Amino acid sequence: MRAGLFNEEIKLFKKVNKVSEFGSTKVEFEEWKKVRAKVEHKSETRILESESIVFPIVKIFHIRYFHEVEESMRVFYQGKFYQITSITGIRERGGEKILTTEVVYE
Repeated sequence: MRAGLFNEEIKLFKKVNKVSEFGSTKVEFEEWKKVRAKVEHKSETRILESESIVFPIVKIFHIRYFHEVEESMRVFYQGKFYQITSITGIRERGGEKILTTEVVYE
């Protein structure tokens, strides 16, 4: 993939378990890396969940292959967090990883 197609900046957040002063653990996400990506809007559907309507927004992020990304990480893009649902990779010359994500509603 040509370098010029990676024209958006995204932030990757890594999952970290923090221990409070009382000994309980809490899951938090800390910023890990800023990377360049190509972003595709895949779909936005309406789902009835728990008697409310939810609009899961699915985006696909193409990044360079050398970034060590895991499915437990989150992507921050345009003010929203996205949970990684799958990672596929193309390991050719100038390879890339494809992150399929869903928006996180909190």
